[in-house]
Amino acid sequence: MQPSNKEIGERFSKGNFSFCYDYFAENIEWKIIGNTTVRGKEDVIAYCDKMSAEIGSDTLINSNTIFENNQIAIEGNCRFVGPDGKPSEIAYCDVYRFDNSKIASITSYCIETKEA
Repeated sequence: MQPSNKEIGERFSKGNFSFCYDYFAENIEWKIIGNTTVRGKEDVIAYCDKMSAEIGSDTLINSNTIFENNQIAIEGNCRFVGPDGKPSEIAYCDVYRFDNSKIASITSYCIETKEA
């Protein structure tokens, strides 16, 4: 049984990228505002694999999920140790659009906070 769109989005936002690969549309587009845009299933998977290696044991916590029909918005925080060895935190909001139970687009907003 296929997981719900909500579960797929929540898993992705928590950094469980590989769980979601089967639910990417072939022409998926991931916009990371202020950083990059990645297009196409293979390139998004490669970017996710790179991010997985970088975030390692970081803590990603989803704190708020809003969903309606084929759109989901998930807010959360990521706590990690920065390159300088100091703890850091990023607040994020991932906005998903699904088409035929596949993620068609993701727009991610990430802001470093001072609350680490």
